Amino acid sequence: MRITFLTLFIIWLGCHAKVQPPVTEAKPVLITGDTVAKTPPPPPDTLVSSASYGNVKFRDVNVIATDDHTFLVRGKAKVFEAVLSWVVVSGTKEIKTGHQMTDAGAPAWGNFSFSIVVPKKKTGDHLTLVLYEASAKDGSRQNQLPILLYEK
Repeated sequence: MRITFLTLFIIWLGCHAKVQPPVTEAKPVLITGDTVAKTPPPPPDTLVSSASYGNVKFRDVNVIATDDHTFLVRGKAKVFEAVLSWVVVSGTKEIKTGHQMTDAGAPAWGNFSFSIVVPKKKTGDHLTLVLYEASAKDGSRQNQLPILLYEK
């Protein structure tokens, strides 16, 4: 009887024991590039600037002029709730404002792409696009990234 009880107890323990994977030491991983496939760059004559813009919250930002008053804005952002905000200003006057979603929220870098239609260029115009993250506390502009669209 004792042998039967002991055998059943060992079988029961074997069935209910949790198998733990072996503990291994984590090795540092060097990330050398993005895992997202990159699209080929546009022809150089359509770029507003050949430089990519960036700061602590935005990176690899490019602005492409698709015609005289339409611009395609692409890049990556690490923003709260995956929402970035933007404003187009002429001097101190706000021309247009808006919000866009990225495909991932902070702490990940999310991709974004959107178009902006601005008034046609006039003599003396000086338009700047400002990307920013709105503060969750009071809505103020944080980590602004100004990009000159066109001047005179």
